[in-house]
Amino acid sequence: MLIGGPGLFSTGSQFAGMVYILMGAVGVAISNIVLTQIAGRVDTLRAMAWQLIIGSVPLALLAYLTESGTAILWSWPFVATLLTLSVAGTAAAFILWFWLLQHATLSRLNVYTFLTPVFGLMMGAAFFSEKISPIALIGVVVSIAGIYWVNKTDASPPSTLVRAEPIQPLE
Repeated sequence: MLIGGPGLFSTGSQFAGMVYILMGAVGVAISNIVLTQIAGRVDTLRAMAWQLIIGSVPLALLAYLTESGTAILWSWPFVATLLTLSVAGTAAAFILWFWLLQHATLSRLNVYTFLTPVFGLMMGAAFFSEKISPIALIGVVVSIAGIYWVNKTDASPPSTLVRAEPIQPLE
């Protein structure tokens, strides 16, 4: 909130965006809890496929209701970008996250999601010459301090950590 809050009530407020971010965070929290429960018992590729299928249904419905059919200009650069984002940005990231959930506690891993707005601020400043407000800088410091604090105090994983078997190829 310290990072995104200053623009919340300013001219051109992005309140709806903040609500969407909160909804996304709740979804990620629920999925992380579910993933920790199934880690090691479900094939990673199958779990990823179901996650993408389930997530695509409401997105496709919303796109159908709110977008025109001409919103996408299908071209080779677009298809290459779409494949890169879906394979590297989604599938590979999910497989890595699933693997990490099998080897560390959720509390130690989930705290790194607080770096997302920090990276957003850095990219905005680097690529779009956006100014970073003092309150946003305080938010960055609080985020990094929180990550350090959680990892410093939660040094040993609990004995109930699920250990997974190696990933088996799909048949």
